[in-house]
Amino acid sequence: MSEHALPADALEVVGREARRDARRASPAQEARVSAAGRMTRGRSLVVLGFVVALLGVVGYCVGSLAPGAGAGGLEALVGPGLWLIAAGTLIWLCGSVVYLTGVLDAGPGEGPGAP
Repeated sequence: MSEHALPADALEVVGREARRDARRASPAQEARVSAAGRMTRGRSLVVLGFVVALLGVVGYCVGSLAPGAGAGGLEALVGPGLWLIAAGTLIWLCGSVVYLTGVLDAGPGEGPGAP
C-alpha cells in the first residue's frame, strides 16, 4: 500500500458521504419546496380567517338583532362577535402575507395558475 492510499473502511465512509450529498436537495430545490409549503399554509390561513370572521359576523348580528332580553341574553354575543371579526381579519391578513411570500419565492411556472 502506498503512503497516500486510504484504507478500505475510509473509502467506504467517503462513499457513504458522497451518496448522502448526492441525495441532498440543492438550495434552489429546497427553496421551491418551502415556497410550495408556504403557499399551502397561507391558503389554509386565509380560509380559516374567513371562517372565523364569518362566525364573528353571525354572532354580532344575532346579538344585535335579538329582542331585549336583558344583559344576560343574546346581547352578550356582540362583544365576542367583534373580537372574532378582528381575530379572523388578522388571521386572514397573516395568511395573505404567508401565501404571497411563497408565490414570490416560487420558481417560474410553479406559482398559482401554473400548468
